[in-house]
Amino acid sequence: MSRALPIADPFCADTAEAMKEPLAGTAAHARAWILVEEPGIWDRDPIASAGIAGERAVIEGWLTAIPKSRLQLVRRPRTSGATTRRVMLALPGEGRVLAWSVESLARVPMIEAARGDAVEAERLDVPLHLVCTHGKRDRCCALRGMPIFHALAAAGADVWQTSHLGGHRFAATSVRFPDGYAFGYLTVEHVASLLDEAVPLEIARGRVSLDEPSQAAELALRRALGLRRPNEVAHVATERTESGWRARFSARASGESLTLEADAPEPTPHVLDVRKTTLEGARPKSCGDAPSAIDTFVVSFDEALAAAARGARVAESARPELDDRTDPARKAPHDS
Repeated sequence: MSRALPIADPFCADTAEAMKEPLAGTAAHARAWILVEEPGIWDRDPIASAGIAGERAVIEGWLTAIPKSRLQLVRRPRTSGATTRRVMLALPGEGRVLAWSVESLARVPMIEAARGDAVEAERLDVPLHLVCTHGKRDRCCALRGMPIFHALAAAGADVWQTSHLGGHRFAATSVRFPDGYAFGYLTVEHVASLLDEAVPLEIARGRVSLDEPSQAAELALRRALGLRRPNEVAHVATERTESGWRARFSARASGESLTLEADAPEPTPHVLDVRKTTLEGARPKSCGDAPSAIDTFVVSFDEALAAAARGARVAESARPELDDRTDPARKAPHDS
């Protein structure tokens, strides 16, 4: 049930934007995004929505069996009398989106698809945009999200309204697949940027396949190096440290892709340290909430570690090749 708010109650998105709350590291994190079409009314908790009551057990089975999975209800205007339901699986870490049109969710091989088995499915070849319009979670999502949905639809994008994406104070919010970048503080002026393959860093919240500290580090690296293409940066690992996290990435020069081609130049390793800090000034996390402290991430480059990694790579590539005559460990098979 949505909360009744006084007319003069401030909109949480207005407050966050006025206080310039940072977006980096605020995107929801999930490996597998399960998208289920539901044209009816969405409950505050999406899985409790009446329209999917008959399919709830199937969805709960998917969420239990698929690690780091997340449910999103989606909808858009549909043909009157339609009997099938659109179901999609977005795997941003793998850069793919699969889709089905079914009358029963039991017909969808969701678990098999998520673990990488060969399944019958439609593979989406164009970017998929989800815009949060979940007014029962927060009024800012509906008020700010609907104009973005309509503008993307008018531009010819494959776009759906979706249930809560997290961080409604950053409304309007959206996520784009298959690259998995989430965005916030959207206005209709940002639509062209959302449709571009490049990552619009000024409105990016993070890549949803990464955890929040890694999202913040990746965006900081992109800004520092001017890298806007999704495939110019690859996450290697993130580990905890005494002060926070240490994130490692590989990056190409702007315009180069991280490919497996034999003649491709070696990517450059980068090491970034991330710590959490609290912003000055309390603010509501949602409409109707009391103001509270808000955390954000601070990212710094560990150039010493990055240089050491680059040096090790150079040393390895410069090591002379040993032939069978000089390397005892590589004797020919007939030598004893």
